[in-house]
Amino acid sequence: MTLSQTILSKLWWGPLRRPFEAIARRLWGKQSTIQFGPLKGASFQGGLACTLGIYEIAIQEVIRAQLRPADIFYDIGANYGYISLLASTLVGDRGAVYAFEPLPENIQRIEQVLSANQVQNCHVVSVAISDQTGTALLHFNTDSRATPSLTRDTANLDSVEVATETLDHFIQDHPLPHLIKLDVEGAESMVLKGAAHLLSRPDAPTWVIEIHDEDNDRKVTDILELNQYSINNIIEPRQRVYPKHIIAHKKS
Repeated sequence: MTLSQTILSKLWWGPLRRPFEAIARRLWGKQSTIQFGPLKGASFQGGLACTLGIYEIAIQEVIRAQLRPADIFYDIGANYGYISLLASTLVGDRGAVYAFEPLPENIQRIEQVLSANQVQNCHVVSVAISDQTGTALLHFNTDSRATPSLTRDTANLDSVEVATETLDHFIQDHPLPHLIKLDVEGAESMVLKGAAHLLSRPDAPTWVIEIHDEDNDRKVTDILELNQYSINNIIEPRQRVYPKHIIAHKKS
């Protein structure tokens, strides 16, 4: 983490959050480039945390520590593409990033980010990774398309039919990942169920997973431990019971 990110993150999550955010919005709220951190100068249209370079700051640090040049990275639930953009700079020309995002509006945003930054090593995959290959309803809030989900179905959410695919099917025709970031808003155990073969391999990837509830926590833990993974919680600026992030490594 750069010094600027450390300071900004403490202000963002500290007791001075409200006045700091007001000042930050006046200074940088209309910027279309990232102002701090390893992606400083990159073109990106997102929230203020993205502009400040502190979006998912703990996850940024884990990914920077895990990825090496020539690695393959899967970003499942890529959202607007911030983590995919970061990963593309880490794996370099000999590596590749696969950004999985099913929501059409988000896909368009990712493609704009990649084009604006002339990224050549990131491939957008417009499917929802799940436990079966086919189609499913993706639920989302029309006011904020940042958290679409296969598992939420409430009266105040819209939905769209999207293609679904399992990881076991996808890896038949694509390079195996070294690292997977999984953020699928409550469908994390479904993704792991569709990755049974990948998880069982001795060269199975490391996973960084956002866990959204107790039920998924239990299911994800059971699946990973069954496949000989060690699991650790990721320390974040604001620790919550849920959602939380874990990192899981295959035991040697």
